[in-house]
Amino acid sequence: MAVGGAAVRVVRSAQAQGLRYQETVAINGDERVQEAMDFDLRVCLRTPWEGPSTLPGELTGTRLALVPALETLFEGVTFVTVVGSLGGETGAGVLPAVLEAAGLHASFLSVFLVKPFACEETRRMEAEQTLQALRHQPLFSRRVENGQASLIVLDNERALPRLRSLPLTALTQGYGHMVAQHILERYVQPAEGAFREFRLLSQVQQVVPDPVAVPSPSPASFGPGGLPGAIPVPLEPLAAGLPPALPPSPEVELLLEVAVPEAPLPGRTG
Repeated sequence: MAVGGAAVRVVRSAQAQGLRYQETVAINGDERVQEAMDFDLRVCLRTPWEGPSTLPGELTGTRLALVPALETLFEGVTFVTVVGSLGGETGAGVLPAVLEAAGLHASFLSVFLVKPFACEETRRMEAEQTLQALRHQPLFSRRVENGQASLIVLDNERALPRLRSLPLTALTQGYGHMVAQHILERYVQPAEGAFREFRLLSQVQQVVPDPVAVPSPSPASFGPGGLPGAIPVPLEPLAAGLPPALPPSPEVELLLEVAVPEAPLPGRTG
């Protein structure tokens, strides 16, 4: 899910890396978001009803009223990756409601937040206030502590040394590459491995003389490292020579500031 104009560009770049099994959503306060036809769903959300006393990132009043409507976007979804633009109306007002709604449904939530350059003084100040509020948002902070969410801040200012010899579009490409790699390594590859493991166990069951109980598929709540649609497998191999079950995913760290990775060469995918 992309929240904000800069986030839309990052998610579009991530999708260009050849991601599969993804449903994409673009949310912005600008009606031009409806032109983003490469997204599965496009939502224009404006917040003219907010008063000047509302602090950036605060989840109170009318912002809190957005949560029930946004929850419909996350019903039945196991893993959610949110890319948000900090600084500005959408990042300050809509993003906190999106994270609250996603946190109520997703088993695991990955959040990437783009922080403005230092020269954008007003926007960067709003970004700092939003970050501070999000870190103290009860549901989101609790999920981070429980290993059910991760937060990575993509600070444009820290990318300046690399941008001296590269066009500004390289920044978006670098962020998109980082998001795509995270989704592949955290969600797609473990899920595909689990499906292959289950198919192998099912084949062995047909040739093993003694009956072996194989768990039947059933919807279950997935915790940290859980896999969408995966079926639990026995901890021990069914027969000699078979590989053991996949190890659990590593613990997720809370990353608050990271530098932009090297941008991939044009025309190459991650």
